[in-house]
Amino acid sequence: MTLPEQNMQTLPDKVPILHPNRIAELGNFVDSLRLSDDSS
Repeated sequence: MTLPEQNMQTLPDKVPILHPNRIAELGNFVDSLRLSDDSS
């Protein structure tokens, strides 16, 4: 049960890394992948 507890503790530390800009970049990246899949 140590791993789940550590994951819950490290999660808040990783949250600030996911800024709205990064989420938007990921969204655009996924959209570009979907567009490339549709075109091909």
